[in-house]
Amino acid sequence: MVVSRIRSIVFGWEGATTMELVAGKAHIDEPIEGTTPRRFGYDEAARSLLVEWLDGQAQAIPFARLRRSCPCAVCSGELGRPGRFQVDPNLRPGEDELSDIQLVGNYGLKVIWADGHDTGIYRFELLQHLGENGDGD
Repeated sequence: MVVSRIRSIVFGWEGATTMELVAGKAHIDEPIEGTTPRRFGYDEAARSLLVEWLDGQAQAIPFARLRRSCPCAVCSGELGRPGRFQVDPNLRPGEDELSDIQLVGNYGLKVIWADGHDTGIYRFELLQHLGENGDGD
């Protein structure tokens, strides 16, 4: 399977905006069915990121859960220092408003938030985990 960039926006998933992963320059030699995405989308009304995996499973990840799970050093902490959401788990205006999504290589998704935050790279395994563990929002 060849996947490298988001090429087109289509409508599907009951009117939600979706983005198709299409052929590009990078090549996934052996896609792993459970953690290889087929397409991403977002549902503004439900405030969720939509992920369809290569194995046909689909998940909806609420924006609030996605933002609180940002893997960047500022949000999740580093070198023994607490991250933004460990200190204060409350979301501020704009922190859970999705602005854009972009593929990062063959392994992750960059999420750009309305407040300008864009340094977290969500590995596909993390997205799958967030979609499977839907409690707590």
